[in-house]
Order: sequence, then structure tokens, then C-alpha cells
Amino acid sequence: MELDPDTLELFSGPQEANLYPLKWWSEHHFTQKYASDKQKDYAEVSFVKHKIQRLFNSPGWYVVDPPGNGYCGIYLTKIALDIYKKDSEQFLFCPAKSYFLTLLLKG
Repeated sequence: MELDPDTLELFSGPQEANLYPLKWWSEHHFTQKYASDKQKDYAEVSFVKHKIQRLFNSPGWYVVDPPGNGYCGIYLTKIALDIYKKDSEQFLFCPAKSYFLTLLLKG
């Protein structure tokens, strides 16, 4: 019996990821509101933000924010491969989950 991934309800269509410069992302992510929402001390959150900014202090670092649907790590692998191979103008394309299921079934 062959599995048709397009008939599975859990498999959504293609989606897009977002790309942010690391400095912008850290300034907008590690905020007072973030600390409050996570019930963390803002000093601790600010320390983590500055630690990340010091670690990645050269230009050219970005954060890729894929859809958070359980396939985020796999999406990032595909995006990184596309960027490495320079195969596509649209690097932040996350294929349908059926794409990955088909690859797994072939394996």
C-alpha cells in the first residue's frame, strides 16, 4: 500500500520563514515584555541578549524563523542547503511536509 501524504490532515502546504538580522532580532526579542511573559527577571534576559550579541558581533549573522509546526529543524536544514547551493532566489521557502515524507519514504 502506498501512502499518499497529500491526504494526511497534518501535512500543510508550503509556508515561508522569516529572516532577521541578529542584532535587530535580539533587540526586539529580548524585551521587558518577553521577560514578563516568560516570568523571568529582565536583568537575566538582558544578560542573555548581550551575551548573544557579543558572541555574534560581526556583521552578516541572521536569525531564520521558520513556521513553528514541529518541522522547524527540518525546514532550517532545507533552507541552509538552498543557501549553500545558491539554488534558489527564494531561500526562505519551506516546502509542504509531504515533501519531507516523500524523501523519508524513498530512504
